[in-house]
Amino acid sequence: MSYFGALRDALARSMDVAVQATRTAARMEVVPSARSQGAYPLWSISSQRGNVRDFVIGCDKDVGGLSSCNLAYDDADDGRGRFYGTLSSELPRKAQIQRSGYAAFRNKNRPTIFGNQTWDTTLHPYLLLRVRNRLASPHSPSDTPSLASALHTAQARVKAATRHHDEQQLDLRALHAIGSGLGSSDTPGPKYFVNIQTDGPVTSDLFQHRLWLDHSKGSEWQDVVIPFADFVLLNAGTVASSQMEMMREKVRTIGISATLSSPGYTSEPRKGQAGRPEEAAQQVDKDTAPAAAPSALRAPRSGSQDASAPARGSQRGQTFNFDLGVDGVWAVGEDRLDGIPEGVEVLRDSLL
Repeated sequence: MSYFGALRDALARSMDVAVQATRTAARMEVVPSARSQGAYPLWSISSQRGNVRDFVIGCDKDVGGLSSCNLAYDDADDGRGRFYGTLSSELPRKAQIQRSGYAAFRNKNRPTIFGNQTWDTTLHPYLLLRVRNRLASPHSPSDTPSLASALHTAQARVKAATRHHDEQQLDLRALHAIGSGLGSSDTPGPKYFVNIQTDGPVTSDLFQHRLWLDHSKGSEWQDVVIPFADFVLLNAGTVASSQMEMMREKVRTIGISATLSSPGYTSEPRKGQAGRPEEAAQQVDKDTAPAAAPSALRAPRSGSQDASAPARGSQRGQTFNFDLGVDGVWAVGEDRLDGIPEGVEVLRDSLL
């Protein structure tokens, strides 16, 4: 994009920010209502409704890993978005990273003369994502019951541990939101996470939640609804020991990551742990970062990308293909909760 084109877009976004601020002030909204707020479109990936160039992607290949990813339109599916590639936990020879097997995308930052343009979701307590697992078998049995059983077992283990009440509650919240603590009981293969960045003072903060899919729906499209209040705060790739409320009035980016493992929980960031899966989703202020930022997200390639198995390295690992259809993301009110898939309800009820 030319300089004048970027300037034109920034000025248009600045006008949108000014108009939205004027409308909010005119309504004098002090206490938002959770009900009857409809749907607030955030972004879409579609050849008709959204531009794939408004997003950036990244994976462990950017820091020496062997995974690959791409974000493109799927002409065979009405031009909707498709996030696909290969996740490999294999480490190449002389790799500087200790862990691999992740990929991610998110919307680009949207600069204006007032700062980055953000979404105000305070009137909508839920996030809705319309997605589909393109690699799921339409006739395969659902693994939701077994996963719910694993969550029950992990929850009982957390409650039985002799820990401080606040630490126990944080462990339960991390288990519910991101599956932290499931270990070998978790389903094998790629796991999807939703990642939110706000325009807060700490740029490394990331709010994350597992994208629990209903596998009984196979490769069909499904609406997954996640309460904003259920997202867990991560800092430098680990669950923060001090959780704080999301600045829902200043949501800057929303993205999805695919990983081969769930984030761990430690009260302090691990030292010397470069290349964590969360880092691919946690790229901050710059959409094109210098080489000093190892996991910089990049613009999607035009056309298709070879998702074949990566070259063999010195440390063997597992390799999985992933292929997620992505239609769009909305902030919704309670009047739109009829779209919650049964699998999500089962997993949520298992932790009540």
